[in-house]
Formats: sequence, C-alpha cells, structure tokens
Amino acid sequence: MSAALLASVAGGGDDEPCAVSGEVTSMVTSMTPLATAGNFAGEVEGAFEFHLSSFVPSNDPSIPAVAFYVGKTVIHTSDGDVMGTDAGSFDTNPQGAGDFSELLTITGGTGTATRASGAIYISGTINPMTGTGKSEYQGKLCLPAK
Repeated sequence: MSAALLASVAGGGDDEPCAVSGEVTSMVTSMTPLATAGNFAGEVEGAFEFHLSSFVPSNDPSIPAVAFYVGKTVIHTSDGDVMGTDAGSFDTNPQGAGDFSELLTITGGTGTATRASGAIYISGTINPMTGTGKSEYQGKLCLPAK
C-alpha cells in the first residue's frame, strides 16, 4: 500500500471511505493443492499468494462446469500483510475462459494492517491452458485510524 492509500483507507475525507480498486495478475503455482501467486496493482499494491481450502462442484445440471471454492489470501504490501478469506465460483469448462468471481473478506494483517477490515470483490479469468490470470477488484479495505 502506498502512503496515499493509508490516508484514504483510514477513513479520510473521500466520498467512499476505504474504497479501493485496481487490477490483479496471477499465475497458478501449484495444482495439488491449488495455489496461485501474483500482484495487486492500483490502490492496493503488492505481491500475493492464494491457497485453496475447499473446492466443491455445483451439482446443478444447469451449470455442470461451475464449482465453488474457499481459500486464504495474503497480500504483501510495503506497510504490512493484508490477510483474508476468499469465497467464490469458478467455471471449470476446459474449453472456456476460466471465468471466476469471488469475495475476499479481510480478516486482519500485520504492521499497519493489523486490524484491517473490509471486503474486496474480484472477478476475471484464469486461462485453463496457461494458468495465467487477469482480474479486476473493487471494494473496501479499512485500516483503523492511528
């Protein structure tokens, strides 16, 4: 996070206190168990790691390729780590684009982000052939005022 982010997410005078948005690039780093890594850019900046906790098929014949997942994410910023739990859905169709959408619920962190809170919506694609991903995020990441 940059110093400007710290001012805005700490509840500064913006119309939307704590509002953040930007882009995420990622790469599958392990298939068993599934893990990804990459970078957040925008109002949250830093490298991240995601580790899958659970992956469950939808079991709905109208969306047979969709699965639901939960995992843990850590974003390493220059001011500390931001930690959260992801819950989302992923299109597993091998001929598809690898569409996904998730909610990253902020659960805390280290350094300046020790008592971070909020929720960030992330949506995009992970190419099933190359394992590379590109997505956008928006939401709220709030840090307590000092």
